[in-house]
Amino acid sequence: MTDLTGVMRSHLKGIVVVGMLSFALSGCASQILKGFVGRDVGTVIARYGPYENAFDMPDGRRAFQWRLVEESLVPTETVAEDVETHRSTRQNVRTTGGYWKEEVCFYTVYAVPSGRDGWLIVDYEKPSFDCE
Repeated sequence: MTDLTGVMRSHLKGIVVVGMLSFALSGCASQILKGFVGRDVGTVIARYGPYENAFDMPDGRRAFQWRLVEESLVPTETVAEDVETHRSTRQNVRTTGGYWKEEVCFYTVYAVPSGRDGWLIVDYEKPSFDCE
């Protein structure tokens, strides 16, 4: 039983670490997009791959969008129980239920024509709260 508890603790810690890392990385989306203003769209493509959508705006700018899908496991119940033995106290942790959460995020930059076939980024759309 102790080995199983250790495995479960490791698994839970792994889920928490991945969740925290995703939050930390996604928390700077606006700052990352802001850092591309004044640069060519090709710099974003070089770092994040091809854009998913591009369309012309009425004011002459072109919008470029990247789509990111993040999936995570959301546990519905976690129960921790202290078990006392003659020598020590240990804790059993059990997680049951849960579901996979899928979040689709679009990251958009606006660009104007520059030079030969280039696009200079002049603005960006702040991501939705869930994608920030």
